[in-house]
Amino acid sequence: MFRPPVLLLYFQAMILGIQYTAIPSAGNFLTSHFGFTGAEYSSLFIPMIIMAVLSSFFGGILAQHYSNKLLFLVGVVLNGVGLALVALMALSPYIMLLVAMSFLGAGFGATMTALNPLVVHYFCEKSDIALTAMQACLGIGMALSPLLLNAAISLQIWWVDPLTLACINLVILLCGLALIPKSTTKGGTHALFIPALVIFALLAFLYGIIETTFGNWTTIYLYQERGFSLINANNALAIFWGSLIVGRIAATLLMIKVSSQLIYRLLPLVILVALGVMHFSNREFLAFALAGLGCSALFPLTISFAQRRLPQIASFSSGVLIASNLMGYGTATSAGGLLHSVAAMSYQTIYLWLGLIVIVFGICAYIKER
Repeated sequence: MFRPPVLLLYFQAMILGIQYTAIPSAGNFLTSHFGFTGAEYSSLFIPMIIMAVLSSFFGGILAQHYSNKLLFLVGVVLNGVGLALVALMALSPYIMLLVAMSFLGAGFGATMTALNPLVVHYFCEKSDIALTAMQACLGIGMALSPLLLNAAISLQIWWVDPLTLACINLVILLCGLALIPKSTTKGGTHALFIPALVIFALLAFLYGIIETTFGNWTTIYLYQERGFSLINANNALAIFWGSLIVGRIAATLLMIKVSSQLIYRLLPLVILVALGVMHFSNREFLAFALAGLGCSALFPLTISFAQRRLPQIASFSSGVLIASNLMGYGTATSAGGLLHSVAAMSYQTIYLWLGLIVIVFGICAYIKER
């Protein structure tokens, strides 16, 4: 279980979490130190999401025909280049960062697409546990990212953070060349529209909407509509992400004794309970803690079930699911703002509609077993 290739894959997942959230964590720094406007800062994420979706989808095809190792190494190189550009962005802040975000998005999509089948390769009989644990490592990296960046900024050496991460990616590249076997589930991508893959892709898409609605709009909702101070609103968001990570760790341990299918069926109900607590009581911290627990293992288990159900196109299905999840992220990010500003819909109403999406997820989760 603790062989060097396995440790490398889990370490890469944590590093991926750190670098993927580095720029979102640097919003205040970019606007104050480099003079970015709100529009410029928001525009940085457009190429990142587009490239992440494209690299996930086409990376799955590449891995299906060649090898997951090749896609993994390509992703690590893209991440390293992107981080090096971030470290050098003082030369031309906006342009350099725009290009860097494109590389980081492409690197994230490629690396995540490769990681799923590579981890399953080492834990064929325990893929549910292994992939949930890997997603927990990703979440730990996301939680560490703002802490590491803030430490570098406070020491007035902000560029050390991305430069160090770039060097770590170089080390991972060299270790990956030596340690990861060249293995793949070779085969065509002719099964693009088989019902099972469509259902799994829909589940990944819906999960992207659910998680992003909590992750992106919590602070604004509590601050603007529920009268929370900005600090307490941020605390509620931290509780959501913290409980999501704890939930993934707990689910990893729980699945040693409890059926992963049972956990998968119960988690959407936990999210519905969280939404009920949010709307019918004043215990928002409890609501977001429950929401994080409810979201925790849904996505890694969706990937695991797809890998098990579609072993002949494991690499391709991994790419499709990562791309679908990212499209859900993009949909929720843009739709929340549009519904609020254009349709004059309150964030509380948006969260009510989110309950319907959770119910649809539960129905699709049931259908995927048929």
